[in-house]
Amino acid sequence: MNILVANDDGIEARGMRELVKALTERVGADVYVFAPDGQRSAASHAITLRSPISVWQVPFEGAKEAFALDGTPADCVAVGLKMLRLKGIDVDVVFAGINHGSNVGTDTVYSGTVGAALEGSIQGVPSAAVSVDSHQATHFDYACDLAVDLINKTGGEWDSRVMININTPDLPADEIKGTCNTVLGEREYLNDVQMKTEGEVTTFEYGGDPGYFRVETSQFEAVYSNLQSFLTLLQKVKRLSAHLEKVRIHSERRCGIGVGIAIQRHVTRTMYMEAVAPEQLVIGLADENGDLLLDENGDILIV
Repeated sequence: MNILVANDDGIEARGMRELVKALTERVGADVYVFAPDGQRSAASHAITLRSPISVWQVPFEGAKEAFALDGTPADCVAVGLKMLRLKGIDVDVVFAGINHGSNVGTDTVYSGTVGAALEGSIQGVPSAAVSVDSHQATHFDYACDLAVDLINKTGGEWDSRVMININTPDLPADEIKGTCNTVLGEREYLNDVQMKTEGEVTTFEYGGDPGYFRVETSQFEAVYSNLQSFLTLLQKVKRLSAHLEKVRIHSERRCGIGVGIAIQRHVTRTMYMEAVAPEQLVIGLADENGDLLLDENGDILIV
């Protein structure tokens, strides 16, 4: 399996190095790294149009090959896929991360990590973003576990129009309560644009404290309750991997005990996703009211 890994924290970021190590050692994948030469957080899905993008090879432990770019995270994925295709290498999966800092709710609009994963999805490659909820993150094991488990349970074969966004608390794995599937919550930043005036010069700077609206089973609730948040951003979903197994619906629907169920809506299709344990990953259909569609045996109708 060939996996392309990008990020927005830069080629030297520890989170990406931890992810590359896990994918190499535990999945046995050939991992190719394409990452910015420095910090590109909040680059969103921007691409470079008005200047050339420089690319140079760098040493990177565990990677088959690694390259630094002076472009955006989305550039890294687009250029990386192009370079590898020219070498006759087809990428099976794109991972973005592991990001230092969560990407939840409205953050996903600004996130360079999510932008990189979306570029992979647009290019027709199954893609996922992975983040840990701290800008000074030190616990990457559980995020790596979820990334590895995603590959092992799907074989890297999910519909490329589905981009998966994983967020974990910055805690040891044994302190995380469980896995919760979520919807996007709404996030706002308090005093997000700050103005300063010195003489005749006025400057503006982004800052302030992050705030959020409480939405039951949103990513905010999951992450800040020490639950891993497993969100699927839907584009035009028609089918998902046949590798995903059917399981019975669990009666508990609240995140607080470590088992969470939530419906993620889309204008043409609703998807249900549940992850109650590392070895179980299920995706099924729901009707327009968000109710799960079941067969005569009470099992989830899988996409």
